[in-house]
Amino acid sequence: KTQEEYERFIAEQKEQEAKKRLSEEERQSILKGLKKRWDHFHREYQCLPLIIDTFSKKAYKKRLEEAMSQLEKDISYFETYAIIYKPKD
Repeated sequence: KTQEEYERFIAEQKEQEAKKRLSEEERQSILKGLKKRWDHFHREYQCLPLIIDTFSKKAYKKRLEEAMSQLEKDISYFETYAIIYKPKD
């Protein structure tokens, strides 16, 4: 039993060493940056013409939609979880 506890303790120590918890200020700063970036892409998206007739415009619209979608997922993640860990540098 003590061997199992020791192995669990060592595993926990390795896990803690591999990760660093984001402070609330860092989390809020990242969230603010993500929202600001989403607003920028959204403004760009709203400036697109109603009729998109060229391949380049279609590709640009698709890139904007993909970027906004990814940012929405990231924003949701940072809003949902108060405790976030990142790899140590």
